[in-house]
Amino acid sequence: MPQNKNQAFTFPWELNPGAEPPMAAGIIGTNKSNNGFEVANEMAYDGYKERTSGKDPDLPLGRVCSQPRRASRESLVNNPDYAHFQLADRDPASVEEYIVVNVKVPEDTMSIRPPSDFVETMKINDITLANKKYAEMSTAHEQCHAEFIMPINNESAGSMIIPEMGDMVKVKYIDGIKSGGYIEEVTLKWSASPKSLEDLKANAPDQFQRLSMPISSVFKSDQGPVAKKAENPADISNLAPGPNVQVGTGETISTVVIDNKLIDKRVAPHLVAMYRDAAAANAGINSLTSAFRVGFIKDNIKLEDLNALTQGTKYTDWDGNPYKKATRVPSSQEALRYKNCGVNGMDRDVKCDIATAYPVRPGAWEGKKKSGHMMGNGIDVPVGSWGGRPSSKIKSASPHLLTKQYRWLSLNAWKYGFIRTVRSERWHWEFLPGKGQFSRVPRDNPLWDSQFNEGFANYGEDE
Repeated sequence: MPQNKNQAFTFPWELNPGAEPPMAAGIIGTNKSNNGFEVANEMAYDGYKERTSGKDPDLPLGRVCSQPRRASRESLVNNPDYAHFQLADRDPASVEEYIVVNVKVPEDTMSIRPPSDFVETMKINDITLANKKYAEMSTAHEQCHAEFIMPINNESAGSMIIPEMGDMVKVKYIDGIKSGGYIEEVTLKWSASPKSLEDLKANAPDQFQRLSMPISSVFKSDQGPVAKKAENPADISNLAPGPNVQVGTGETISTVVIDNKLIDKRVAPHLVAMYRDAAAANAGINSLTSAFRVGFIKDNIKLEDLNALTQGTKYTDWDGNPYKKATRVPSSQEALRYKNCGVNGMDRDVKCDIATAYPVRPGAWEGKKKSGHMMGNGIDVPVGSWGGRPSSKIKSASPHLLTKQYRWLSLNAWKYGFIRTVRSERWHWEFLPGKGQFSRVPRDNPLWDSQFNEGFANYGEDE
């Protein structure tokens, strides 16, 4: 892993002493050292605990980790290990049979419950070593995780579902040392849990096939997380309405104005949500380079008409501030062809410095989407200076130049429905919810700048 000043390369910290220390290492948990492995372990455990613990501290969630065992009420009452269970107070005498299981509760996952003879006598010298059977894998869970019971013939019980291996359950401890307790409810059945390697292969054949594939092939086939619409779409009632425009497929869309660019009104709530969250994360994303484009120069909006939409009105830009007065109109696709492809830009065979779609008249695509810009859902986002040069000049993987803007977009844009669609452009994103992040630009594309190669941070991390 190369050394550099980019924070994205500082996990774990010990592997990259030349980089800036990650912020997380100084604030997560009680470990204030720069030992990244300890911090990583703490983060992993905290995440596991958060995802599996219940909201009610008195009824924590756990996972059944042993096969259910039946026990009669008489056997529990006469067993010294269950003397502290208040069966008479809790369940009526009509309850004759119980299910007994071991449950792994996140708060107790890393501890082993004390032997019952130690609990009863508190004499450490009286504890004897476990015999051989307790060292066997088949009984490991029974020794490490507390037992919980549940009546199986009491209609007043909170749940009449029999807990099985892998089920999630709510439990209630009967003492302060958490030596055991009752199952209050089965919250999630895991009936599809594979019982053998053959079952696992049958349930997930693609994953087993990947084990025999070269890592490069796995990367190429990885579609990444599925782009989704923003969880909290922004209220766009403050945005200035734009004109209705006809796009390449012939469809007419309504637009709004963002940063003096036109964009499909249906896309705007998700784009504004992304920009506001990026601003809150200090990601440096605060403007649009381009959005909707008409095909030809003669059809483009006039400057005075654009300013009439935003100036001296009640409307404000995406950030709540008044619109700046536009000094130029958004480029048309034809104008960009001349800019990026030279004086012969309208020649279909001309080579362009930057990939630029050929302009078409509305309806020419016959229902087939081609250019995001001419459809109203494509955007160009400034991704910062790459070593003093625009990103368009950096055409190979350059993780040492990675900017905070591009890093944030790479990790988060899919959460608002946006993915990269042009392999040669870091700045071009399109609103395509339901598509995988790497469905258009593969995970191993050089212009991801090695962010999703092995040894780099996982694409599920938050920035």
